[in-house]
This record gives sequence, structure tokens and C-alpha cells, in this order.
Amino acid sequence: MSSKYSGGCNCGAIRYKIEADPLMAGHCQCRDCQRMSGTGPASHIGFPTTAVKVQGKATFLGKASR
Repeated sequence: MSSKYSGGCNCGAIRYKIEADPLMAGHCQCRDCQRMSGTGPASHIGFPTTAVKVQGKATFLGKASR
């Protein structure tokens, strides 16, 4: 069975498969989204949690604690 959506990070540490259609999609240009994405607009797609299968461990490299 092939998934509707699949992919992962460039290094291959994380892979995902999604077996559902998106629930929503949005495009934002607010300053918060610009900072998070490192560019102008940011695009977001939401899927049902139960349809998303992730292999690997994600980490967050945010601002250091002050």
C-alpha cells in the first residue's frame, strides 16, 4: 500500500507517511511565521494526527535559555 504523502529530512534521520487528505492549508506572512521559517511567507498543512506515521526522532534547536 502506498501512502498519499511521504517524505522526510535531507539527512534521512526522519521519515513520514500520511494516509489522509489535508484538513486545512494556510499561508501566513506575519512576523512570527517569518522568524520561524527564516523567509517571507510560511505555508502550513494540517492532517489528522492518527493518519501521520513518523520514524525517527525530531529535535528542536531553538533559542538558548537565558
